[in-house]
Amino acid sequence: MGAEATLDQALIQANQIPKYDCQKLYCFFSRRTYGVLLTTIHMGDFLHAILQLASCLNRDEIFIVRQREPDDVEGKVFAKLDGIGVKARAIRSYEKNAAMQVMRALRKGAIVVALFDLPESYGSGTTVRFCGHELKWVGAPALLAQRAKSILLPFVSFRSPDGGYHCDVLEAYDFSNPTSSPMNPQQLSQILCDIAEHYVKRYPEQWLQWPMFPEMLANSGLQAE
Repeated sequence: MGAEATLDQALIQANQIPKYDCQKLYCFFSRRTYGVLLTTIHMGDFLHAILQLASCLNRDEIFIVRQREPDDVEGKVFAKLDGIGVKARAIRSYEKNAAMQVMRALRKGAIVVALFDLPESYGSGTTVRFCGHELKWVGAPALLAQRAKSILLPFVSFRSPDGGYHCDVLEAYDFSNPTSSPMNPQQLSQILCDIAEHYVKRYPEQWLQWPMFPEMLANSGLQAE
């Protein structure tokens, strides 16, 4: 969750997200009571986005999937979310029943936040194409959203060259609709990978130290240059 960001910085950044985006999201989700899986990539400083988006998704519970143990930043963020009427909890990704916790949360209509750029050490992987290379990464977030018949909502938080903080909320995939066509895990993972590639290419300075890339590349039998 952007460990370098303080709560005050996150709140300042949150105010920079265009309000019209939040209004559109609120209208969209006020007509849908299904769970929402918010998913994004590492290195996005997305703490501010979570605080802003949580207030406009019309849900009263949010679960954030984390690998780290509880820390001061997590406690402050959860307290702030509680303050706006959104009860916040953590799901530790290393727990054996983490996937089931995500499924239960989505099925009862909560928000779940999970990163999608994770190597196979975090779970069963699928092959995707990224910048001309094959990567192996976990397809669980997209797959769980589909199995829970919830809404998959990708977003990316990024810094523009002028130093401004921004959050793009991308196309929602509504798996709650019984008429929606099923998508296989590889197809869903490639869609998310294409989103990551677009932003990494557009703002390369932000992802120069992308922590998961070397392991994902090595899992495909290649090495980062």
